[in-house]
Amino acid sequence: MPFHGRRLRAPSAACALLLVGCGAPTVAGGRPALDHARSRLTLARELVSRRSVQLRLDDAGTATVVRPVRLLRASGVPDEYAIAFTPPRVCQRPSGTVSVEHIDTLDVDAPVAAELRDGEVVLRTRTAGVAEVHVRGVYVHGDAGCADGAPPGTRTALHATLRVEVNEDARPRLGGTERCGGDDVASFAATGTQVTLPLALLDEHGEDLRFDNISPLVPFEVSIESDVSVIAERNLLRFGGERGHVRFVAAGGADSWAWEWAVPPSEIVDATVRFYVPGSAGSPAEVTEGVRVQGSHRRLAGVFFQIRDAVLARGPLCDAADARWFHLESETPQVCRVVSVDSQACDGCSGPSFGHQAAALVRDGVCTVRVEAPQLDHGAGLIRRVSAEFVGIENFAEVTIAQAP
Repeated sequence: MPFHGRRLRAPSAACALLLVGCGAPTVAGGRPALDHARSRLTLARELVSRRSVQLRLDDAGTATVVRPVRLLRASGVPDEYAIAFTPPRVCQRPSGTVSVEHIDTLDVDAPVAAELRDGEVVLRTRTAGVAEVHVRGVYVHGDAGCADGAPPGTRTALHATLRVEVNEDARPRLGGTERCGGDDVASFAATGTQVTLPLALLDEHGEDLRFDNISPLVPFEVSIESDVSVIAERNLLRFGGERGHVRFVAAGGADSWAWEWAVPPSEIVDATVRFYVPGSAGSPAEVTEGVRVQGSHRRLAGVFFQIRDAVLARGPLCDAADARWFHLESETPQVCRVVSVDSQACDGCSGPSFGHQAAALVRDGVCTVRVEAPQLDHGAGLIRRVSAEFVGIENFAEVTIAQAP
């Protein structure tokens, strides 16, 4: 069973951040941060003790709902989970009052016990299994301010069915089921300032599990060991720009995942370059070898580029390669000349994977451009070239897309 450690109180207003070992510096706002020395940070699981379920009115006027409830029973997870019922919507807003009166008797060997407490249905897990809990009471119509529904004050039956499944076996997995890098080290160029660490619980078949009493953001304890500076808040991680390694370890060591952070351009051996003409209030036009691009009022007059998938000798790069490693050259400056991109005035040309240059179209004709990245592949470099014909550039959208370098 992968869940171990101390019992946590629920509900939790925010994910707890616990530093273990060496002293931890803090940043503005009091968020813990790891220093450059070997450090360990623990993101504690976030538990959910209660949720609200909204009733609806059926054709017979009964306030009803059928709701599946999936609960995890594990060490450190509270065994009680409460459900409150809210009035149905009438004229697009909740109206009326709800009174829960009793719960049908459950078998003594049912996987859950159920009781009424302060107007809520409290489920207490006992063992793994499935049970159906029937909740009954009265709904009183409110004044919805419209002609729909029964008159205010009308009393009608309430019947809610909770189909409860209690699970005692879930395996934590870091990075979700399709994590980059597989079981090996995941490599990042560190083009972004923050990274989200997706976490998952899997069943015996490797399929995702979701539980009502476990937050999907931080569904189990995860430890971070790092020699890279990092600030962590919930499952959002902000790493420094220095090169280093980070290891994430699930509770009990059931799963781990290693990251190599700030991979230099010399280790990238190949990359896919996309050439395109951005769309102004429309779809972009792909620029491929020998294509003929007709001008229209919804396209910007320039050839842009984007760095797509990049790979290292040992596997894929898990984020975008830094566009600053790539530069654009024009072999036909009489048709298209290279300028610096003004991303503030350009639709579809901002972000870490988009090049900071474009070939602005000067007149109709064949435009030939190439992207070069001389630092890649240990100095061997990368060159990608495309040649295409552009017709009717006077009909391209008149939008300022670039400024002289």
